[in-house]
Amino acid sequence: MAAPPPPHRTALQRLLNLAPGERAGLLRGMLYGFLVLAGHAVLKPVRDEIGSELRDWLPVLWTWTFIGTCALAPLYGLAAARWPKERLVPRVLLVCIGCLAVFWVLLRGLPAGPNRTATEAVFYVWASVFNLYTVSLFWAQMTALYRSEQGRRLFGLLTLGSSMGAIAGPLLVRLLAGPLGNAQMLPIAAGLLGGAAVCARATALRALPATDATASSPGDLRGVATGLRTLFRSRYLLAVAGYLLLSLVGAGFLYFLKAEIAGEAFSDRARRLEFFALVEAAGNTLTVLLQVFVTGRVMGRFGTLPALLVLPVLTVGLFAALGTWTTLPVLVACDLGRRAGNYAFSKPAREVLYTVVDERARYRAKPLLDTVVYRGGDVGIAWLYEALASAGMAAGALAWAVVPCALAWAALAIPLGRGHRRREASTGSSEPRIDPE
Repeated sequence: MAAPPPPHRTALQRLLNLAPGERAGLLRGMLYGFLVLAGHAVLKPVRDEIGSELRDWLPVLWTWTFIGTCALAPLYGLAAARWPKERLVPRVLLVCIGCLAVFWVLLRGLPAGPNRTATEAVFYVWASVFNLYTVSLFWAQMTALYRSEQGRRLFGLLTLGSSMGAIAGPLLVRLLAGPLGNAQMLPIAAGLLGGAAVCARATALRALPATDATASSPGDLRGVATGLRTLFRSRYLLAVAGYLLLSLVGAGFLYFLKAEIAGEAFSDRARRLEFFALVEAAGNTLTVLLQVFVTGRVMGRFGTLPALLVLPVLTVGLFAALGTWTTLPVLVACDLGRRAGNYAFSKPAREVLYTVVDERARYRAKPLLDTVVYRGGDVGIAWLYEALASAGMAAGALAWAVVPCALAWAALAIPLGRGHRRREASTGSSEPRIDPE
């Protein structure tokens, strides 16, 4: 007879709502998410500071980001078809590291002027494209390892690991950007992504073969066309796409408002970078508190529907407040609240939605949604914002314009959450897809 688990471990399992055999896989996933998001979070304030400096060109930059995403999608599809999944993610991360090395050399050597501005614009587009692939592939691996019931309990904790990385990244920028310079953040991010590549490989090697009857081998995944067919043949995935697109309206409008207001408030680029880093760290700290004490318990007990509803409802209130009091403090509060609602509730719930689909949807349709559809929505929202602003709408009116979209978003969350519950019930088994400890 096996010895009973130590009392401290039993208490830890109760605290974190863990079933036997889940701890080791969860810790590997949390470390992997920490390193991926820390690398991303080191780059994000650098990218956002460039965006604020080039704020008049943001719609153009977002358009080029969409073009770059579409251009990269066939290459990713080819890689997904030819490389085993345990090699796919590490190799994508290594490509990111190589690109960072090139940008580091260029940004270190170029003086202020048109050439540096052009290089910063290219870096902005590159960072916006590749961060979607790295984060999307992390979650693709996680949804392959856990079934739906586990995802509802554990994805909040996996997101917690990611959020800790998202806190550490901006703090590194806050501490080191001043003495080292903005360009020196790039090798730091590269080192973090290198560690993530090692974790990705280790996580994939511990995975068991997929047990879904509809699962496809990597050789069956034939690029973007497969992802599009999978997407448009599934009402469930189309609802996921609609939920994602509606979520981008508030995010996009808030990004533009923040770039404009912060650009006017901080003329010094170093101070502006510190501002973006501090807001990023504060938002992620609030997110961590919610993930530790709330997310897993809400989703584990009530399912995905309440978690899917939190951010749309929160967006209605936050943007109504921002439309009434359009000031930098209210903007920051709106950013913090929306960030916490997204990463503590909406993002984990959205990832759980993929635990009830087959591998074809998980490795082809999901990256397509997370990249091409995501950036396509961004482009439409960017030009919509530009059109409304050019027509003379003030910042407060632009904030109010988000409210009806958020109401439609909340309305879509209800059938989507119910659809996930029906699919979860039909799949039956809730056994893990990873080796026990």
